[in-house]
Amino acid sequence: MDYRSLYELWLEERASSTLLEIPADFYISIDGKLAKLYRKPQNLEWAEIVDEIIERMEFLRKDLAQLRLTKILNSVISNVPIDMERRCTWGERRLIKDLRKSIAMLGMEKPNILDTQDNLPTTSLQEDSDLESNQIEENSDAINTSQGNLIIRILEDVEAFVGLDNKLYGPLIKHDIVRLPVGNAKALIAQGMARIIETS
Repeated sequence: MDYRSLYELWLEERASSTLLEIPADFYISIDGKLAKLYRKPQNLEWAEIVDEIIERMEFLRKDLAQLRLTKILNSVISNVPIDMERRCTWGERRLIKDLRKSIAMLGMEKPNILDTQDNLPTTSLQEDSDLESNQIEENSDAINTSQGNLIIRILEDVEAFVGLDNKLYGPLIKHDIVRLPVGNAKALIAQGMARIIETS
Protein backbone atom coordinates (compact mmCIF):
# COMPACT_ATOMS: atom_id res chain seq x y z
CA MET A 1 0.00 0.00 0.00
CA ASP A 2 1.66 3.24 -1.18
CA TYR A 3 0.70 6.83 -0.47
CA ARG A 4 -1.47 7.25 -3.57
CA SER A 5 -3.44 4.06 -2.88
CA LEU A 6 -3.98 5.11 0.75
CA TYR A 7 -5.12 8.58 -0.33
CA GLU A 8 -7.60 7.17 -2.87
CA LEU A 9 -9.00 4.75 -0.28
CA TRP A 10 -9.37 7.61 2.21
CA LEU A 11 -11.31 9.68 -0.36
CA GLU A 12 -13.61 6.74 -1.16
CA GLU A 13 -14.20 6.00 2.54
CA ARG A 14 -15.14 9.64 3.17
CA ALA A 15 -17.60 9.60 0.27
CA SER A 16 -19.23 6.30 1.22
CA SER A 17 -21.92 5.89 3.87
CA THR A 18 -20.94 2.24 4.42
CA LEU A 19 -17.66 0.50 5.18
CA LEU A 20 -15.50 -0.11 2.13
CA GLU A 21 -14.03 -3.53 1.40
CA ILE A 22 -10.60 -3.69 3.01
CA PRO A 23 -7.93 -6.38 3.60
CA ALA A 24 -7.79 -7.93 7.07
CA ASP A 25 -4.13 -6.89 7.42
CA PHE A 26 -4.63 -3.36 6.08
CA TYR A 27 -3.23 -1.42 9.07
CA ILE A 28 -0.34 -3.87 9.43
CA SER A 29 0.52 -3.21 5.78
CA ILE A 30 0.42 0.57 6.29
CA ASP A 31 2.61 0.31 9.39
CA GLY A 32 5.11 -1.78 7.45
CA LYS A 33 5.28 0.87 4.74
CA LEU A 34 5.76 3.61 7.33
CA ALA A 35 8.50 1.60 9.06
CA LYS A 36 10.45 1.56 5.78
CA LEU A 37 9.96 5.29 5.30
CA TYR A 38 11.20 6.01 8.83
CA ARG A 39 14.65 4.86 7.66
CA LYS A 40 15.42 8.25 6.13
CA PRO A 41 17.76 8.51 3.14
CA GLN A 42 21.14 10.22 3.58
CA ASN A 43 20.32 12.83 0.94
CA LEU A 44 18.87 15.86 2.78
CA GLU A 45 16.54 16.83 -0.08
CA TRP A 46 15.05 13.33 -0.21
CA ALA A 47 14.83 13.20 3.60
CA GLU A 48 12.59 16.30 3.61
CA ILE A 49 10.30 14.77 0.98
CA VAL A 50 10.12 11.50 2.94
CA ASP A 51 9.23 13.42 6.12
CA GLU A 52 6.32 15.06 4.30
CA ILE A 53 5.09 11.72 2.92
CA ILE A 54 5.29 10.16 6.40
CA GLU A 55 3.32 13.04 7.91
CA ARG A 56 0.59 12.76 5.28
CA MET A 57 0.38 8.97 5.52
CA GLU A 58 0.13 9.12 9.33
CA PHE A 59 -2.72 11.62 9.03
CA LEU A 60 -4.53 9.53 6.41
CA ARG A 61 -4.14 6.36 8.49
CA LYS A 62 -5.48 8.03 11.64
CA ASP A 63 -8.37 9.79 9.91
CA LEU A 64 -9.32 6.65 7.96
CA ALA A 65 -9.41 4.64 11.19
CA GLN A 66 -11.67 7.27 12.80
CA LEU A 67 -13.99 7.37 9.79
CA ARG A 68 -14.35 3.60 9.87
CA LEU A 69 -14.80 3.56 13.66
CA THR A 70 -17.71 5.99 13.39
CA LYS A 71 -19.37 3.77 10.77
CA ILE A 72 -18.77 0.66 12.88
CA LEU A 73 -20.27 2.26 16.00
CA ASN A 74 -23.33 3.47 14.09
CA SER A 75 -23.84 0.03 12.53
CA VAL A 76 -23.50 -1.85 15.82
CA ILE A 77 -25.78 0.53 17.73
CA SER A 78 -28.37 0.39 14.93
CA ASN A 79 -27.99 -3.40 14.69
CA VAL A 80 -27.07 -3.16 10.98
CA PRO A 81 -25.30 -6.31 9.70
CA ILE A 82 -21.61 -5.93 8.80
CA ASP A 83 -19.78 -8.22 6.37
CA MET A 84 -16.73 -8.55 8.60
CA GLU A 85 -14.94 -11.07 6.39
CA ARG A 86 -14.71 -8.68 3.43
CA ARG A 87 -15.02 -5.23 4.98
CA CYS A 88 -13.11 -5.31 8.26
CA THR A 89 -9.56 -5.66 9.49
CA TRP A 90 -8.72 -8.16 12.21
CA GLY A 91 -8.77 -5.42 14.84
CA GLU A 92 -12.13 -4.09 13.62
CA ARG A 93 -13.64 -7.58 13.76
CA ARG A 94 -12.53 -7.96 17.37
CA LEU A 95 -13.90 -4.51 18.19
CA ILE A 96 -17.32 -5.32 16.69
CA LYS A 97 -17.60 -8.56 18.67
CA ASP A 98 -16.58 -6.81 21.90
CA LEU A 99 -19.04 -3.96 21.29
CA ARG A 100 -21.92 -6.37 20.69
CA LYS A 101 -21.10 -8.27 23.87
CA SER A 102 -20.80 -5.06 25.88
CA ILE A 103 -24.14 -3.77 24.61
CA ALA A 104 -25.75 -7.11 25.45
CA MET A 105 -24.43 -6.88 29.00
CA LEU A 106 -25.76 -3.35 29.64
CA GLY A 107 -28.26 -3.30 32.49
CA MET A 108 -27.33 -6.78 33.72
CA GLU A 109 -25.25 -5.55 36.67
CA LYS A 110 -26.75 -5.04 40.10
CA PRO A 111 -25.61 -1.92 42.01
CA ASN A 112 -24.35 -2.64 45.54
CA ILE A 113 -25.35 0.78 46.88
CA LEU A 114 -29.07 0.05 46.52
CA ASP A 115 -30.53 -1.92 49.41
CA THR A 116 -34.13 -2.59 48.41
CA GLN A 117 -35.87 -3.88 45.32
CA ASP A 118 -38.05 -0.73 45.30
CA ASN A 119 -35.00 1.45 44.67
CA LEU A 120 -33.60 -0.60 41.77
CA PRO A 121 -33.55 1.26 38.45
CA THR A 122 -35.81 -0.09 35.73
CA THR A 123 -34.47 -0.80 32.28
CA SER A 124 -36.37 -1.13 29.05
CA LEU A 125 -35.21 -3.59 26.43
CA GLN A 126 -35.57 -2.14 22.96
CA GLU A 127 -35.59 -4.66 20.13
CA ASP A 128 -33.66 -3.49 17.07
CA SER A 129 -34.73 -6.11 14.56
CA ASP A 130 -37.74 -8.18 13.54
CA LEU A 131 -35.86 -11.34 14.42
CA GLU A 132 -35.32 -10.23 18.01
CA SER A 133 -38.93 -9.04 18.33
CA ASN A 134 -40.26 -12.39 17.11
CA GLN A 135 -38.01 -14.29 19.47
CA ILE A 136 -39.19 -12.25 22.45
CA GLU A 137 -42.85 -12.70 21.48
CA GLU A 138 -42.37 -16.46 21.21
CA ASN A 139 -40.82 -16.61 24.67
CA SER A 140 -42.87 -13.90 26.41
CA ASP A 141 -45.39 -16.27 28.04
CA ALA A 142 -42.66 -18.41 29.55
CA ILE A 143 -40.73 -15.36 30.73
CA ASN A 144 -43.71 -13.59 32.26
CA THR A 145 -45.03 -16.63 34.11
CA SER A 146 -41.72 -17.98 35.40
CA GLN A 147 -40.64 -17.45 38.99
CA GLY A 148 -37.00 -16.70 39.73
CA ASN A 149 -34.96 -18.47 37.04
CA LEU A 150 -35.01 -19.56 33.43
CA ILE A 151 -33.02 -22.32 31.75
CA ILE A 152 -31.57 -21.07 28.47
CA ARG A 153 -29.23 -22.23 25.73
CA ILE A 154 -26.38 -19.81 24.96
CA LEU A 155 -26.15 -18.88 21.25
CA GLU A 156 -23.06 -16.64 21.46
CA ASP A 157 -20.14 -16.46 23.89
CA VAL A 158 -20.91 -14.28 26.93
CA GLU A 159 -18.32 -12.79 29.26
CA ALA A 160 -18.56 -13.40 33.01
CA PHE A 161 -21.07 -11.20 34.86
CA VAL A 162 -22.77 -10.85 38.24
CA GLY A 163 -26.42 -11.87 38.04
CA LEU A 164 -29.38 -10.17 39.67
CA ASP A 165 -29.06 -12.75 42.46
CA ASN A 166 -25.50 -11.48 43.17
CA LYS A 167 -23.97 -14.75 41.91
CA LEU A 168 -21.14 -14.88 39.37
CA TYR A 169 -22.04 -16.45 36.02
CA GLY A 170 -19.74 -17.35 33.15
CA PRO A 171 -17.92 -16.92 31.07
CA LEU A 172 -20.59 -18.73 29.06
CA ILE A 173 -19.71 -20.51 25.84
CA LYS A 174 -21.90 -21.02 22.77
CA HIS A 175 -24.21 -24.06 23.23
CA ASP A 176 -23.92 -23.96 27.05
CA ILE A 177 -27.15 -24.63 28.93
CA VAL A 178 -27.49 -22.53 32.08
CA ARG A 179 -30.07 -21.48 34.67
CA LEU A 180 -30.14 -17.68 35.09
CA PRO A 181 -32.30 -15.14 36.93
CA VAL A 182 -35.22 -14.08 34.75
CA GLY A 183 -33.90 -10.54 34.23
CA ASN A 184 -30.50 -11.73 33.04
CA ALA A 185 -31.99 -14.45 30.83
CA LYS A 186 -34.44 -11.98 29.31
CA ALA A 187 -31.62 -9.56 28.45
CA LEU A 188 -29.64 -12.28 26.68
CA ILE A 189 -32.72 -13.51 24.79
CA ALA A 190 -33.55 -9.94 23.71
CA GLN A 191 -30.07 -9.57 22.22
CA GLY A 192 -30.34 -12.87 20.34
CA MET A 193 -27.57 -14.35 22.46
CA ALA A 194 -29.72 -17.06 24.07
CA ARG A 195 -32.89 -19.12 23.60
CA ILE A 196 -35.22 -20.31 26.33
CA ILE A 197 -35.40 -24.06 26.98
CA GLU A 198 -37.73 -24.32 29.94
CA THR A 199 -38.83 -22.42 33.03
CA SER A 200 -38.02 -23.35 36.61
